[in-house]
Amino acid sequence: METISASLITMFVIEAYANLALFLMNNPKNNVEDMHVMGGGLRSNNPNDCGYLGNLLTDYNIYDEFNIFGDPFTAYQVLHSGITITIVPLDATNTIPLTKEFLKAFEESQGTYEVEYCFRFLNMKLSSSSVEFNMLSYFMWDSLTVGVAVSIMHNSDSNNRENEFAKMEYMSIIVNYFE
Repeated sequence: METISASLITMFVIEAYANLALFLMNNPKNNVEDMHVMGGGLRSNNPNDCGYLGNLLTDYNIYDEFNIFGDPFTAYQVLHSGITITIVPLDATNTIPLTKEFLKAFEESQGTYEVEYCFRFLNMKLSSSSVEFNMLSYFMWDSLTVGVAVSIMHNSDSNNRENEFAKMEYMSIIVNYFE
């Protein structure tokens, strides 16, 4: 078997990298088109939300991000797999304010089953919060990652990875697992 499936596939990474690294080591990746990764605090301008850095602050590394910190060796393997990777950083969700106005507009724009599902999920998540509708305590990290990925796939006729949710920028990322 030279491929994972009969057609090109897209992978999502919204947790620690160990399972995906093991999968990639044991399966061919010839037809993995790209990978969309949630994680990292790349350039936050708001230290009150996700901070300037990662989301897991330790005494020895203030840049840690949970999904990478959990197993930096396997994160390194995945990020150096040769597959095109789009990283959606934690701080990207700072641009999506979850206000009562946003939720009301979302409720009024339900035109498809997908939007209805998303609205119901978000409404349930926010209303079940122990904090009285405190939007700042809930970040749409994984949801934004999927939204960016779907938008990139929708605009796949262009090679510049355009999407409706985020400004894209090519960057070099270093994963240091020798601490």
